[in-house]
Amino acid sequence: MSKWSWVYLPGLKMSRMISYVAFAAVMLVMSIVYGYQEILFKPPQGLHQWRQADCLSITDNYSDDDAHFLEGEIHYRGGMGSGKTMSEFPVFYYLIGRVWSTFGRNEVVFRCVVLILFYVAMFALFASLSAILKDRMLSLFITTLMFTSPMLAFYANNFLMNVPALSMVFIGWRLVQIYTQSFRPWPLVLGILFFMIAGLLKASAGLSLIVVFGLFLIRSTKWSLNLLGIPHVPYRLLGLSTSMASFVVLATWYKYSHDYTVSHANSIFLIGVLPIWELDSTGIRSVLEGIKIHFQRDYFRPFLYPVLALLLLFSIWFWRTIPKVMCTITCMLFLGCSAIAVLFFQALREHDYYSIDQLILIPFFLACCFFAIGHRFPGLMQTRSVQVIMLVILVHCADFTRRRMIDRYSGWMNSEYNGYTSSFTSIEPQLEKLGIMKEDRVICLPDPSPNITLYLMDRKGWTDYDSLSTHPDRIRGLIDMGAKYLMIYKSSVYSNSALEPFLTERVGSIKNVDIYRLPKHP
Repeated sequence: MSKWSWVYLPGLKMSRMISYVAFAAVMLVMSIVYGYQEILFKPPQGLHQWRQADCLSITDNYSDDDAHFLEGEIHYRGGMGSGKTMSEFPVFYYLIGRVWSTFGRNEVVFRCVVLILFYVAMFALFASLSAILKDRMLSLFITTLMFTSPMLAFYANNFLMNVPALSMVFIGWRLVQIYTQSFRPWPLVLGILFFMIAGLLKASAGLSLIVVFGLFLIRSTKWSLNLLGIPHVPYRLLGLSTSMASFVVLATWYKYSHDYTVSHANSIFLIGVLPIWELDSTGIRSVLEGIKIHFQRDYFRPFLYPVLALLLLFSIWFWRTIPKVMCTITCMLFLGCSAIAVLFFQALREHDYYSIDQLILIPFFLACCFFAIGHRFPGLMQTRSVQVIMLVILVHCADFTRRRMIDRYSGWMNSEYNGYTSSFTSIEPQLEKLGIMKEDRVICLPDPSPNITLYLMDRKGWTDYDSLSTHPDRIRGLIDMGAKYLMIYKSSVYSNSALEPFLTERVGSIKNVDIYRLPKHP
C-alpha cells in the first residue's frame, strides 16, 4: 500500500475491465439521453451564444494560411479595424483552425475535440476515485453524478474553454494520484503541466496548481504531519520549482494577452476580475438572485443540495476518520473556490460557466464524505438497497438535465437564434450572389454581441456591440474604415431615425435580413 495511504474502504469485487466498460456504457447512455447525437452537428446557439461565437470566430480566423499563433483575431473589427484581440491561451483555437483550413469550417470538429477530452477526463476521475476509495461502484456513481450537472452537460461538447480547462484539471489530479502511488517524478511533472495548461485556458482553473504548490509548502513546515499525515514526500523541490515555473508562464501569458488586446483597441474579453466589493447592496442582491436561479436550473437538480448538506455535516462530525491529506486538499479547494466566487462575483448573475471550475470541489468533497460513512458504517455503501438509491438518484438527476438541455436548445433560451439569427447560418451563398464578397466589411444591426451574426455569415465588420446604432457619426467613421454594407434583421431597428441617412440604397433581402449599400458621404 502507498505510503500516502489514501485508501480505506473495502469495496466490491468488480474487475477493472468490467468497471470501465460499465462506466463507458453509462456515459454513452447519458450522452444519448442528453441528445448529443444531434447537438454535435449544431452551429453555435442556445444559452450564451455570444461567447460561443467569440470562440468560434477566433478559431475561424486561425484557419487563414497566414494566421500567426500569437496574433489572435475575430470577425468584429474593433476600434482600429484590425479585429486583433486575445484572451485565453489559443492552443485549441489554433489547432482546430488549422484543421478547418484543410477540411473546411465545421463546428462538429470543435465539439468533438472538446467532448473527447471531457470523456478522457471523466475516465481519469473514475480511475482516481477507484484507486482511492477501492469501490468502483461508488466511484462510478460520483463521476456520473458530476455529468448530471446541466451546466457541465451543456458545455461538455460546446465551444467555450471552461470544460477543456476542467478536463485538464481532472487529468492532472489523476497523474498526481499516480505519483502518490509510484513516487516517480514524471507523473508529478506531467500533472503540474496539465494544471498549468488548465490555467492558461482559464485563469481560475489554475486553482489546482496553487493547491499542489501549497501541499509542497506545507510539507516544508512543522505542521506537515498534522495537516498531511505523510512522513515522506519525494521530489519536493522538483514539485515546488515546477509549480513556480508554471506560475511564471501563466503570468507571462496573461500579461501578453492584456497588452496585445489593449494595443489593438479591441477589449471584448475580460482579462481581470469582477469582485464583489465593487457592487453596492442592490447590485449584490441582484447577483444573489441570479445565483439562486442557477442553483434551481443550472448547477444540479435542487433536491441534491439538502443531501449534500447532510453529507457535509456528517463528514465534519467524523472528520477524524478521513485521511488528513484528503481533508487538507478539500479545504484548500473550498477556500480557493470561495475566493474565485468573490473575485468574479459580478459575472455569476448571468454566466453559469464561471462556476464550472469550482466543480473540481465536488468529487473531493464526496470522496471525503464516503470515507467518513465507510468508517462509521462499514459495508453500508455496498448494500443493494443503498446502490438502488444511488441508481434512482442518478436517473432522476439525468432526467432533470435532459429537460434542461431541451430548454437550452429548443426552449426560450434559444428563442433569439430560432427566431432571428439562424438565418445567417445559410446566408453566405446568397450574399455572394448579391456581390457581397468575403473581404467586404459589413455592419449588422441590432446584434448586441461582437461576433454572432458576423461569424455565422462569415463576414468581418461591426455590430451594435458598442451601441453603434445610436451614434451615426461613428457609423460614418466606420465607412471611412471600409464598411460597405448595412444589414438589419429586426424590424424594430427601423424606428431609429438616426439610421435613415444610411438606408438610401437597398441591395436586397434574404429571409429576415435586409441589406443596404452604405453611402460614401451620408
